[in-house]
Amino acid sequence: MRPKRTLTDRLYFIGISVKGVDGTLELILGVVLLVVPSLPHTVLEAAADRAGAASAPFAQFVSNYLENLDGTLAKWGTGLVILYLIAHGAIKVLLVICLLLRLHRVYPAALVVLTAFLGYEVYLFCVKPGVTLAIFTVLDAVIIFLVFREYRELKRQVHGSSAAATPA
Repeated sequence: MRPKRTLTDRLYFIGISVKGVDGTLELILGVVLLVVPSLPHTVLEAAADRAGAASAPFAQFVSNYLENLDGTLAKWGTGLVILYLIAHGAIKVLLVICLLLRLHRVYPAALVVLTAFLGYEVYLFCVKPGVTLAIFTVLDAVIIFLVFREYRELKRQVHGSSAAATPA
């Protein structure tokens, strides 16, 4: 009989599922950009032109932001972005599959990788603070806590069941 799921268990499942969807979207976007590398420029230019046509101050702000983003991508190239999206997405998807399958031996590696991603987010926040990045950083820290908690619980169950199976 399966134990009743707690609120924390549900939050863990939701957090891991969101990471899986996020990783899948990153992977898909990375592959699309690999096939059509001019796509970001085309989309950003069209969106900036559309926002620039409006006279509202917020629309002008959005237009300038999109033009700057397009310039940054042009300066640094999309190759690094594509590599990051594909690698980051693939790692997330693989980790999420392992976590959802409750492969307890994968949890330590998952915790290391997720903590490394969190460290990078903290670095980015220190370099260029932003509300959105702060929110995602806090959410990722909560997900790491939930993964750690799930690992401890799973480890306790695995050791408990192996101790019960061992004859005295």
